[in-house]
Formats: sequence, C-alpha cells, structure tokens
Amino acid sequence: MAGIVFGCIVPHPPLMVPDIGRGNEREIIATIRAMERLAKELASHQPETAVIISPHGASHYNAMGVVTATSSTGSLITILKMT
Repeated sequence: MAGIVFGCIVPHPPLMVPDIGRGNEREIIATIRAMERLAKELASHQPETAVIISPHGASHYNAMGVVTATSSTGSLITILKMT
C-alpha cells in the first residue's frame, strides 16, 4: 500500500515518563490507556515505515534532527544530564 496509512499527534504529560512519574503514573491512567489504544490502532495498520517527529530525541537533544534506524531507544536520564 502506498501513501500515509495512519497519522496521529500525541502530546503527553511529563508524568507519563517513568523517570519523571516515579510511581505517580496512576494520576494519568486515562492518558496511558489512550496511548495503549493508539498503539493497537497503529499496529493494526501494519505500517511498513513509521516516521516519528519529536522534540525529545536522544540523538539531537537540543535540536530537531532526522535519524534513520530500524529502532531507537533512549533514557530521559541521559537527556537530562546533557542539558
């Protein structure tokens, strides 16, 4: 299938990040459940490629950048230490 098959914008509260929430994530359980539903919906489309645009990238913590990789991981702790 050609073209965009799914799109979304997902703002989130900082508490959603475990390094910040530190057990208080239950305060935003509705947001967490919505993200889980969103993940299932995205997966149901079986995209060939996902394009993620985020200001939270570990590769360029102080700028928007383009990273091409089969996967990406990071830690907010690492990013916080850079700033």
